[in-house]
Amino acid sequence: MTKIEARYSTKQAAQQIGVSKETLLRWLRDRLVKEPPRDRRGWRVWTQQDIERVAAWNSATTQPAQRQPEPQGVR
Repeated sequence: MTKIEARYSTKQAAQQIGVSKETLLRWLRDRLVKEPPRDRRGWRVWTQQDIERVAAWNSATTQPAQRQPEPQGVR
């Protein structure tokens, strides 16, 4: 049996990360965090792994003036 991975909207991802949707979209626009994949409609689809990656980056970066793009390693 195949395990189905949960998918989240940008709003849901932002809530789990602890920021507003607008903040998360700004980070994406400014290329501070890596874009998640998109579905057939073109909407961003976040996995729990994507959310944990961005949350870890957010926790490691405490002062907004010192924010650096997250490493562009393997997703």
